Amino acid sequence: MNAIKLIVLFSMALLSLSAQAYNVEGMLTYSDKTFKWDGISNKYETKNTGLGAVYFFQDVDISKGPWAEASFLNKSSGVVVMYQDHEYKKTDSDFKYSSEVAGAAVHSVIESKWVLEAELVYLNGKFNDGDRFTANSKSVTIGSYIGERDQVLFEYAQLDLDYSDDLNIDHIVKRFSIKYRYLLGFGNSRYLAVQSSFTKSNSTDDLDTRGNSFVLGAMYYLRKNLGLRTEVELEREEDDNNDKTRQETYTLGVEYFPTESVLLNANYITENRLEEPFASADRDGEGTRIELNIGYRF
Repeated sequence: MNAIKLIVLFSMALLSLSAQAYNVEGMLTYSDKTFKWDGISNKYETKNTGLGAVYFFQDVDISKGPWAEASFLNKSSGVVVMYQDHEYKKTDSDFKYSSEVAGAAVHSVIESKWVLEAELVYLNGKFNDGDRFTANSKSVTIGSYIGERDQVLFEYAQLDLDYSDDLNIDHIVKRFSIKYRYLLGFGNSRYLAVQSSFTKSNSTDDLDTRGNSFVLGAMYYLRKNLGLRTEVELEREEDDNNDKTRQETYTLGVEYFPTESVLLNANYITENRLEEPFASADRDGEGTRIELNIGYRF
């Protein structure tokens, strides 16, 4: 049984369940991505499946606004665990790799204002020729609620990547992000949630790659249980060889609660990528990704 069939059957089994408040939210995720460089026939395919869960220390009341924003509006604290399985391959060759990702995080809201988060993620993967690679990511976030419905956060993250066996390549990526979130109410159960972030990164590889990204997204809630999403992400990178990369990512999505306990989410994502090597011709490519998610609260 493939992941899409599993999501459909799981969602049908949960439709009769409901809850005005919850302590646990589980999530089953699936994504399928295809990327192609212009002028090249082969494609790159990526598939991800995942499981995740959040346990909140106190009941989360869904009556304060959009059901998807319940933990934000309740200023809830909790712990998160996740697992993902990742597969990547080229369609015109035997090249492929797979990886497993596991992680945990703690989210705490202190005195109904101050926000503190910590996250740790481990990755273990291998190429089809037997070479292996590992990575771990650590992040710390601090911030606060400015009002009842807006929040600003500052995040520092570090990714340590190790290609073992014959490759013997190591490097570290450091990121610093500023994030802002705001929920605006219009009455009649209509809301607009706006999120934005700016990130600067630096990679200590052979070329000392530097980059930045800007994200602006919005979710318009037609009702408390139904929202439409749009998001734009702009990324730039440059290294010591003056090689440059630009990428634009656009997302359209829908989020729907058929009952108070069940969440259905779908996103369609497009990517446009341009690489500008200093010593060779530019190349550009584009990709599409579909994401399907189902959540259950109790």
